[in-house]
Amino acid sequence: MDCRTFREHHGAFLDDTLPGVDDAAMERHRAECAECAAFDVRMRRGLLVLHNLPRVHCSAGFNERLLARLQDLSPDRAPVHTVLGGSRTPGMFSFLAVAAAVLAVTAGAYSLLPVERAPVMLPPVIASQPAPLPDPFSSPAIVASAFAGAPVWPAMLLADEMPMHVAEVGFQLTGYVR
Repeated sequence: MDCRTFREHHGAFLDDTLPGVDDAAMERHRAECAECAAFDVRMRRGLLVLHNLPRVHCSAGFNERLLARLQDLSPDRAPVHTVLGGSRTPGMFSFLAVAAAVLAVTAGAYSLLPVERAPVMLPPVIASQPAPLPDPFSSPAIVASAFAGAPVWPAMLLADEMPMHVAEVGFQLTGYVR
């Protein structure tokens, strides 16, 4: 990992939202690079200062006073955005003209780049027959998952609450004959 990548991913590193591999790489780079370690300390201290600042609360009636003042503004007193020197800021037409110029220069630069047509070399493919799948009906798992007509949990409760003398009675031969 280089310093640029470390700084780009530093926010996610602080929020602990990076995948484990990237998180480990960030930790390793921070341990190896003194400049990035100092950057990390500055960012963490700055966040600590921000978190410890007292909350700003508006006074009572602030929203009502603000809305009343905004409604009192007349349209002719609307603020005019200017840049240094007093001229108005560029409009949408200027923005589109600059964007078209940048697009034209980029297209021209790409058209001047040499195009190399190298043959595509793919790695060889090894094909083999997949292993046969086991028959799901010959597995003991089908017996364990089969529905027996009654849920299991009531039987567990009955077994737990069954008196001990009933549980100790074994099978006995009785004199009952049909």
